Amino acid sequence: MAAEKQARIVRFLRNGGRALIAPVLPTLDESLNPCTVLADFLGVLSSETVEEGTARFVVNGVTHI
Repeated sequence: MAAEKQARIVRFLRNGGRALIAPVLPTLDESLNPCTVLADFLGVLSSETVEEGTARFVVNGVTHI
């Protein structure tokens, strides 16, 4: 997802908006370059592959499988 689109979502959330972001949190831009504007705002510390097809995210110290 483009950096500007991620920044718009961040502004929306800062202004009290709510969002359901699924199935994955975007961490790449439209050119497949790293872009973690939204992940950084949400406090995602890492993502790692647990087993094929499954990702584990840590958000504000809470692990989601």
